[in-house]
Amino acid sequence: MTNVISLALVGVIPIGVAFVLLAGLRWSAARAMGVGWLLAAGIGLTYWSMEPDWLLASAVYGVLQAVDIILIVFGAILLMNYLEGSGAIATIRWYFGQIEEDRRIQVLLIGLGFMTIIEGAAGFGTPGALAAPLFIGLGFPPLAAAVFGLFFNAPNPPFGAAGTPVIGGTGAVIEPALSGSMSVSEFLSLVS
Repeated sequence: MTNVISLALVGVIPIGVAFVLLAGLRWSAARAMGVGWLLAAGIGLTYWSMEPDWLLASAVYGVLQAVDIILIVFGAILLMNYLEGSGAIATIRWYFGQIEEDRRIQVLLIGLGFMTIIEGAAGFGTPGALAAPLFIGLGFPPLAAAVFGLFFNAPNPPFGAAGTPVIGGTGAVIEPALSGSMSVSEFLSLVS
């Protein structure tokens, strides 16, 4: 058990150092994450006796995963700029303002309605990025807009990107967890 604890504590070092460099010393993300990666690579090669080709393969895999996320964020920003430039955001704000003046109802309409639709279409945090400007356009303070955007982004991820999280987790996670209580197709039907 102590071996597992020591492995966990050593594994936290790169994350902790990157956090201190980002939040404490206000380093740029590129510099802080570079130092974190170098620490992780050093720990992997020395403490865990990782083979260099595995380290290189892991680094390439990480870069490819980062490119995937960057493309998603780029798409969300592009969509937001397109909606803003075409006037669609102003129209959406106007309609939400006309539907209900009560801010509590506006929060529920945008948070549970609009954000769920956007999560199903795009996923990966896009609803939070698109909802916050809507909240600000409706007159919410920026901090409240950010909080509501993030808060209502929490219940939607199972439906993200046309159900990718649920469908992708079916074989590795969901099927073993069901353990014969129901079929995967019944579970997917229940989720939707």
